Amino acid sequence: MDLRRRNTIRLDRFVSRLQARLPRFIAGRLAAELDSAFSRSTGTLEFMRSMDSFQAKVYARLLREYGAEPFSQLLALKLCNLAVARYHFLNRHSVLISKPFQVTVDPTNACQLGCPGCVHSLNPAYAGQFDWPRLTLSVDVFDRFMEQAGPFAFCGSLYNYGEPLLHKRFADFVRASKKYLLFTQTSTNLSMPLLDTDNIVASGLDRIVLSIDGTTQDAYERYRKKGRLELVLGNVRKLVASKKALGSPTPYLVWQFLTFKHNAHETDAAIRMARQLGVNEILVETPFGVEHDDPGIHAVTVKQRGTYTLIRWNGNWCSPERRKAIEQIAPQVRGLFEYSWEQRFHDTEGSADDESRPAAETCGWLYQNVTLDGASRIMPCCMSPDKSEKRLVFANFTDGEIVNLPMAKLARLAFANRQAYDGRIQSVPPSQRPYCAQCTESPRAYGLANVSGDIRAIDENHAVPRSVTWALTDWS
Repeated sequence: MDLRRRNTIRLDRFVSRLQARLPRFIAGRLAAELDSAFSRSTGTLEFMRSMDSFQAKVYARLLREYGAEPFSQLLALKLCNLAVARYHFLNRHSVLISKPFQVTVDPTNACQLGCPGCVHSLNPAYAGQFDWPRLTLSVDVFDRFMEQAGPFAFCGSLYNYGEPLLHKRFADFVRASKKYLLFTQTSTNLSMPLLDTDNIVASGLDRIVLSIDGTTQDAYERYRKKGRLELVLGNVRKLVASKKALGSPTPYLVWQFLTFKHNAHETDAAIRMARQLGVNEILVETPFGVEHDDPGIHAVTVKQRGTYTLIRWNGNWCSPERRKAIEQIAPQVRGLFEYSWEQRFHDTEGSADDESRPAAETCGWLYQNVTLDGASRIMPCCMSPDKSEKRLVFANFTDGEIVNLPMAKLARLAFANRQAYDGRIQSVPPSQRPYCAQCTESPRAYGLANVSGDIRAIDENHAVPRSVTWALTDWS
């Protein structure tokens, strides 16, 4: 997901590990102050006071560099929120003052294909297990959701189980995300008529994963059931043409080729075709097994597995025009910026009594992400709720709480203090006990290495020292 060159990512990670071992004065004064705030054990209130000081200093640096008050306030707010999220994660708190730094949103829960292993499988016995109403999210609901989450987040993933491009106003979702300077990405099967690819490109979308698992119709449709390869490839050509016509380096186009026994022989042809079509990258990947749904389809690993970069891009997705556009939401940003972290502490019920248990296991999704599906339901991660035990719907989104929902707090408590959790759920109906408490799966989240890249893209002039970025994104 990080669009920087891979050697840059490796260097950042190496220097990050090195920086963690350096004396504080070498790492930089601001990073040293941040490190001191994390290392002190004076409690959450004192930490929030130190965050008010940290936010003011970051803002001053940004304002000197960019001279733009709304932009400087927004990025300072995002960075401080990331610091608070890290603090909660390291202490395994169940009540959060921070907001998620990633949002996962399904513009629609519908899909026109029936791929095995998916909630939309053509196998009714398998698909019937899932609690997945095929509803469509309104742009108005998404706008209200983003008013709460957008100012604090770095990434917006506009996909999960639905086909996002089926939503006729998909580009409006992207624009609402970009309004708050989120790296915005989606994933699509492209097997539908695309009438206006110029609008998709012009929306500011940063990255699209194109799910194309074959170079012939026979191989392609074995897994992408009901898909039409000719239509898909035509849409790829349209997207490439729109990028050229508009002079846009984005969206970064990634052809994802999942390898199965039935299509492995087409891997080399896919790589050649990707180059000919003009996509930026092709990812040859081994999928999870779907034999439990369709015994005739077998995932395999091929020798070509890996990423092939065909057209490079520097990854600087946040333009000066994007930064200037923050002026349009200046009153909202100013209000959030001036709402002190100390006051947030006092206004958050339960934060004063939240015990620190840093040695406990936990799940990063519960501190990093919030998911909104096409039915306006709030969930913690990328997994789908089912009709038996996967109780992953924490609430229906209204305009209220998205972080400290009762089930969300219980989920974090289940990891941090199992004894307290077991005692508390005695008065909680089984339907309101989060699946997280028994989850053994570990789905991969957006990743803090990607957030590091996002910070570098937003703060192109490096007003905030890189040592601060490293300190904020090292959650080990």
